Amino acid sequence: MGFINLKRNKNTCVYFRSEEDMEKIDVHEADSAYKEMSQTILAEELKKVGFIKYKSTSFVRVSSINNLEIINLQKESHGSRTFTVNIAIMPLYVYSEYLIFTFGSRLSYFIESKIDCWWDFQNRDIAEKSFSEVTGFIMEKVIPWFDSFDSFDKMLAFVLKESYCNYHSSRRRYEYACFVAMAMGDFEKLTKYYNKLKKECVKEPNSSDDEIVNTISEVILMDENSMASYIEEQISNTAQALKLPKKIFVI
Repeated sequence: MGFINLKRNKNTCVYFRSEEDMEKIDVHEADSAYKEMSQTILAEELKKVGFIKYKSTSFVRVSSINNLEIINLQKESHGSRTFTVNIAIMPLYVYSEYLIFTFGSRLSYFIESKIDCWWDFQNRDIAEKSFSEVTGFIMEKVIPWFDSFDSFDKMLAFVLKESYCNYHSSRRRYEYACFVAMAMGDFEKLTKYYNKLKKECVKEPNSSDDEIVNTISEVILMDENSMASYIEEQISNTAQALKLPKKIFVI
């Protein structure tokens, strides 16, 4: 049975290309076009607003409140020479050894598409049109979204949004809220969300997260300077684990 081939327009595909169509593609030309256009079109525009290439599939920058802003290109796994774009913000003060896409969505969401959009790169001309379109959408829709998180208060409101409960439980949202409160140096908010977190721990027992809860319970007893040092250490440890270059950080 062939793959589904659905098009939003002549440049944009959804899901997979049919096996018959895949056989007509010059794989070398397609892959070369993808590499060229991602560098000459997308990477060049993102460089102007402070993004750098991260590993082979992502572009990242760090905001003034230490969010790692992520633009990730994802090729369709069956080799149909289509790709989609994942967008996310990742607080660096929540330690992780890999990129986390909890707070974000597909580019389709930002352009208010009713379908999950995949862009075509079957040849050079189509790849150029696809990357031009994707780059336009990112600069128009995504960059302003990243820029809107210019304060910890806005970040706190965002991590608490119930719409993200589909990705994580209420317990997880309160864990993130505690870390944002730590980064703010706001003991009142930290205490508030820690108490909410403890209630959720009773409702949603999860031994794998006990270490996080124990860490929060220790930080809440620190003085202001110690908590600030803890947050700085978390950012440094995450940056080292991800192998982020020092030049990416806002001075």
